[in-house]
Amino acid sequence: MIVGGLVVHPFARAAEVLKFYNDFMRTAPDELVAAAVLMTAPDGSKSCGIAVAYPGDIAEGERLVAPIKQFGPPVLDVVGPMPYLALQGMLEQAMPPNLLNYWKAEFVQEVSDGVIRTAVDAFARVPSPISSILLFPIRGAASRVSAEATAFPHRSGYHMGIYSLWDDKSQNDPNVAWVRDTWNAVQPFVAGGVYVNELGDDEGADRVLLAYGANYERLARIKAKYDPHNLLCLNANIAPVATT
Repeated sequence: MIVGGLVVHPFARAAEVLKFYNDFMRTAPDELVAAAVLMTAPDGSKSCGIAVAYPGDIAEGERLVAPIKQFGPPVLDVVGPMPYLALQGMLEQAMPPNLLNYWKAEFVQEVSDGVIRTAVDAFARVPSPISSILLFPIRGAASRVSAEATAFPHRSGYHMGIYSLWDDKSQNDPNVAWVRDTWNAVQPFVAGGVYVNELGDDEGADRVLLAYGANYERLARIKAKYDPHNLLCLNANIAPVATT
């Protein structure tokens, strides 16, 4: 059993909720995972949610999540002791299969007033109710690993994912445009870098460079050693560069 679940607030209070979330996460322990999301509630209304998971002692978990349950208060609160798989099943419905989709992502150092304003303004105009904007913290053990220790250097702040999902191909253009417009609007607040698994087919080599940062040159040399002909190229590709 874990302490997990989701609280949901009306979209009219989204800015307040995201401000609370940013302040709360500054002192939250590493063991408590909490992500904020702008989404559409099951009743069709726009909303702002906070999803949580705490894998330790149940009583301690309930104490830690109490401020999240009390703030607002939320219009929906399904946070409490539950099996881990129940939490997984709850969240997987946010992105059901067999839909058209387009997304872009960035890292932001904090959920600042600028990030909040940009996200809320964008979601007010979202064309598809299945779409969402997710803020997920990079914390804990991952944040204590040196940026040079692995391929992946981005180990602090928040991953901001802008996800559009829809089911009518005649709506491709407005949904893709919404993601791109939102992504452009958040650029003044980005920390630099992108999670490589969030790179789309239409993003160029410059974005791959951002994904690996200062590690890119080292990875290119490793690629030259083990894959000099770039056989493994159907990905966010690192081109092999041989040493001289």
